[in-house]
Amino acid sequence: MTEKVPPMAWKLQIDAPVNSRSRRATVIITDDNGQTLVTDRADLTSIRERRELVKRVRIHLQNRKLATRGLAPELDQAWAALVDKLRTQETDRSPTDESTVFDRVQYLLANEGAAAIYSNEQ
Repeated sequence: MTEKVPPMAWKLQIDAPVNSRSRRATVIITDDNGQTLVTDRADLTSIRERRELVKRVRIHLQNRKLATRGLAPELDQAWAALVDKLRTQETDRSPTDESTVFDRVQYLLANEGAAAIYSNEQ
């Protein structure tokens, strides 16, 4: 008789550093009630590290008798969505009073072109 494994009863969340030298992100797996099941860290920009992370997390989930089918695609999709979100935020961000001159020039070049930099000169 084959032991029945319950359907996917976990959720994956990625906490990635923004504006940090560290490229390692924390992956958090929670149950349906939001309780943490397992956490791990990896450089998710690396396919190899994502695969190694999946192997490590899979062991913990299987020990809890939870289904692990779909873990790798779920991680890849969550990572791609986060990368897209961060890239969009970076391009949409407008300079603030705390911005450096470099930030303001980069913003003008990206959004208005080089002519905007010299538009105030007489």
